[in-house]
Amino acid sequence: MKLSEKILELYGPQSTGDNAFTAKARFLQSWYRASVLNQPSYGFGPEEKSTTKYGNILVDGINTGSNFLLPEIFKYAQYRTQFLKNGETIEKYRLFNNMLSSQPMCFNLFYPLKALFEHDHIKACKILSECFPSLLIDKIVAVEIEYFPYPKSEYLDDRTAFDAMIIYVSASGERNILAIETKYVEKLGSNPSSDLEKQKSLVKDCILFNDLGIKQASVGFSQLGRNFLLAEKFRIVNRLDKAYAVVISPEKNDSSVKEINGFHSLMYEEFQERLFYVSLESMIERIKNNAPKSLKPWIVDFNRRYLGFADCESLYNEYRKS
Repeated sequence: MKLSEKILELYGPQSTGDNAFTAKARFLQSWYRASVLNQPSYGFGPEEKSTTKYGNILVDGINTGSNFLLPEIFKYAQYRTQFLKNGETIEKYRLFNNMLSSQPMCFNLFYPLKALFEHDHIKACKILSECFPSLLIDKIVAVEIEYFPYPKSEYLDDRTAFDAMIIYVSASGERNILAIETKYVEKLGSNPSSDLEKQKSLVKDCILFNDLGIKQASVGFSQLGRNFLLAEKFRIVNRLDKAYAVVISPEKNDSSVKEINGFHSLMYEEFQERLFYVSLESMIERIKNNAPKSLKPWIVDFNRRYLGFADCESLYNEYRKS
């Protein structure tokens, strides 16, 4: 058997439709499944009813918890999927089985920080203030994952939710929200909501958007815009001072920066700082530099899981030759 054939047998089918970065990331996840998790089997994906197998899809992840870096993260994911609010949607199959999905990545990145906050808010504040230095975070009030503001009728009246959310007090005493969107290989969604009335009213009444933004509201915003609007509405409903939003993704997933720049064109310049980008690489480095000793193994494992391309580079190059 040729080496390329052995690689395919071990790491499973890839996708011919992937761009360059997604292809590398899919292979990394396939390699991680086989070589780190020691799970030889791979499943159908990306959806539960899909009929094509991929090397990055786990088998029975809902019971094994293999898509999560720590048992505690797996338990929290189980808890979140067992107690959903009316209208809240978390796709279980994707969360527990798709290693390429940004949703389990968000759990893997933010649950240890959420748990640290609940145990030692000062240490959690130190990490998060370094991750987002422009916000001048002085005190953390809440850290949530897959947060769906409820009742939805008081917000955008759709299913928009935050991948993660931080409520904090700034150095100047402001009580603010940071809405967090995480992406691994995906682009931000482009589909607008079916009911735009609350969005149009919000954009018209707030001072953030220029004429182009008001015009865009009439046809609907993409995922990036809806997340930002939800943060702004959350600010209003909960009487906070400012709403910020950030997109976290690998540097090679350059679609995030492009979409942020596009959305900035809909805002007045003085408010564009409310929506910004942080690379996953810099996020990991800042956590490494500020995390307590007990969290060091987790963030090292996180880096290997999602950005450890060097670990399988020679195998990936051999696979590409086939």
